[in-house]
Amino acid sequence: NAGYVMQDILLKLADLELDSGTFELICGRNRVTLNRRAYQVMEAFMRNPRVIISPEQMMERIWGWDSEAEIHVVWVNVSFLRKQLKQLGSRTYIRTLRGTGYSLEEQR
Repeated sequence: NAGYVMQDILLKLADLELDSGTFELICGRNRVTLNRRAYQVMEAFMRNPRVIISPEQMMERIWGWDSEAEIHVVWVNVSFLRKQLKQLGSRTYIRTLRGTGYSLEEQR
């Protein structure tokens, strides 16, 4: 299957793009490169906009239950992504629903 080329995926939501080829989060002319975990967290949000994702779901999906990582790695990555969204000047933001989880929303 030598002719097979992995197609880079560009996820889009509002003014935001996430590039699977470069791990870049893009808003207009601004862009930032994410590490693998932050990229995976952002990808989960962008594939499920306005859907509440619990820290436990994030943990299972990205780190796996066998991981040595603690649940706070989810909070750390969400906090990091919030800063990046603000820095990029995006209209999207990560909403916290206390005791439930997070969702990626778009400011109206």
